[in-house]
Order: sequence, then C-alpha cells, then structure tokens
Amino acid sequence: FILAIFTIVPNADVSLAPGGGGIGGFLLALGTAFGYSAGWNPYAADYTRYLSPNAPKVATGVWAGLGVFVSCTVLMSLGVVSATLVAAPDASPTDVFTSTMPSAIAAFVLLAIVIGGISANAINIYSGSMSFVALGFGVLPERLRRAMVALILGALGGIIAFIGLSDISQYQNFLFVIAYWVGPWLGVIFADWFLRRRNRIDGFLFDKKHNPWAGFLAMALAMILSIWLFSNQVQYVGIVPTAIPEFGDSAFEFGFIFAIIFYAILFKFQRERKDEKMVLPTQ
Repeated sequence: FILAIFTIVPNADVSLAPGGGGIGGFLLALGTAFGYSAGWNPYAADYTRYLSPNAPKVATGVWAGLGVFVSCTVLMSLGVVSATLVAAPDASPTDVFTSTMPSAIAAFVLLAIVIGGISANAINIYSGSMSFVALGFGVLPERLRRAMVALILGALGGIIAFIGLSDISQYQNFLFVIAYWVGPWLGVIFADWFLRRRNRIDGFLFDKKHNPWAGFLAMALAMILSIWLFSNQVQYVGIVPTAIPEFGDSAFEFGFIFAIIFYAILFKFQRERKDEKMVLPTQ
C-alpha cells in the first residue's frame, strides 16, 4: 500500500473530482467512513487486553486510534484520490486504481488487497462465530463448536456473495442495510461508555444475571424510527427522502443519534449497577 500511495498520489488531481453529491452524498459518505472505522476499532484495540492495568491510558488510546486511522482513514483517502485518475471511461475501479502502476507493482498491490480481504473476513467470520457460540447453543460438540460454526457461517456468506455477483446494486443495497443497524449499535455503545465512564465493566462478561435490555430496546427503536423516516432504498423510501430527495439516505446518522437519546432515557429505568469487577467463573 505504500507503493500504491507513491504511484497514485503524484498522478492524481483532486480538482478533477466532479462533486455534486450535495448534502445527501456527504451524509452517505460520512456514515460509511465513520461506521467502517468504528466497526474495526475493537480489532485495533484488542491488544490492550494484554496490557497491565497500570499501562498509560493516553498511550494505549493513541496507539489503538492510530491502528484504526492508518488502516481505515489513510486507505480510504487513497481510494478517494484514485477516483480522480485519468482512465478509460469503461475501466473498472480496479483498472483505474492500478492504471498508473508498473505491472509488477500492480500485481503486488492486488495480491496484497486479496490477502488483506481474506485476513479481514477471517476475523469477521471468527468473531461472528464466537457471538453465535456465546448465545449458548449446545447442539454441536464443545471441542469443535467454534470451528464448525465458523465453517457454516463462512459457507453461507460465500453463497450469498456469489448470488450477488451478477448485480452490483444488490451489494450496494446490502451495505445500506448494514448501515441501518451499525448506526444505532454505535449509538448504544457510545452512550453506554459515557454513562459508565470511570467504572469497571469487565465483570459483566461472565455475569449471567446481567440483562442490558435497555441497549437492545434502544437499538431496535432507533432502527425502526430512522428507517421509517430517513431510509432511501430500492424497496422503501422514507418520509424525509420522499419529501426532500436531495437529502439522500441519512438513516445511519439519525439512527446513531436516536439510539443515544433512547439509551440515555432507558438506562435510568434499567436499574442495574454501573460497574462490576471481573471474577473468573469456576469450573
């Protein structure tokens, strides 16, 4: 990717960007960039669980933040810049991205993209499998449970991806649907972090009595309200985009805001401790 930066940036001209997306295009790009980066934040911060409780808090946060910034923001910016490269009208995004690179560098960059995509999705499949296993289903053998669930979910994801290859708009619609729940989910996460700041929450991990219903309800309400009002999909157009088409699809941003408001209200009625220290379960 360093090679890509040095071959793309000198040949790009951001003044050639057509623009014209208006507020709708800006909100869509903002939601996509923020949601993608925030979604990868747990991976960048994963190393912090191995640190001593006395580790410097500022340094811990800065290095985790840089992990997200470099891997997401810098590379997304490179993709935006590459869109201004001069190329044939019928060139694919991949052809445009590698159009200024020597053949050897282009092949190396594309190989890195493929390997990076496989690595990223391996983490996604595994984390999804762990979430499914954490639900407590005991149907599969315990020793093979994680591997089998990862294999099943990965196969299902592959089948769905192949089905959508013939029509790229299906993939775009799929990304919109993801944004509809990512925004409210992030709103709950941010609100919960703020309300529980300076409190230890690691003990909730193994506490089976912990029932954070406020988060689930706030997320569900925010999704319903934001989709109803601000969704702009092929199958459904919300009230606001219908009345003001240039507003675009802003369900992500408003879902995020609604979730924060709903959770802040419902949290007061949840009536539970704000903190709980870690106590490892005994066999």
